[in-house]
Amino acid sequence: MTNRGLGNLLTIGRQARAALHDLQPPPRRPPVPPERCLETGGRLGSDGRREEPLTAADLAELRAAVVRLTPDAVAVNLLFSYLDDQRLLCAARSTLPFVACHSPD
Repeated sequence: MTNRGLGNLLTIGRQARAALHDLQPPPRRPPVPPERCLETGGRLGSDGRREEPLTAADLAELRAAVVRLTPDAVAVNLLFSYLDDQRLLCAARSTLPFVACHSPD
């Protein structure tokens, strides 16, 4: 689960390549199929300001997707979430079947 517009990050991948100077490396299979990458609202800016709200409709849609996909686990990776992860965590815990979060605090 990530912010809206960032769902393709696992498919794009990192710059680390087996053959650094190969201009046409063979495509790699993403670690998670794109149809299992979920996006939601609740985006924060680098200063912690709310860029996009996390709405009740976002949480309902997210819950429906998680129920439909029946994953073994859900990884949550939200841009700048460490600035205000408790807000999302509280909202997600009340909506999703199980949420665990690591916070540096």
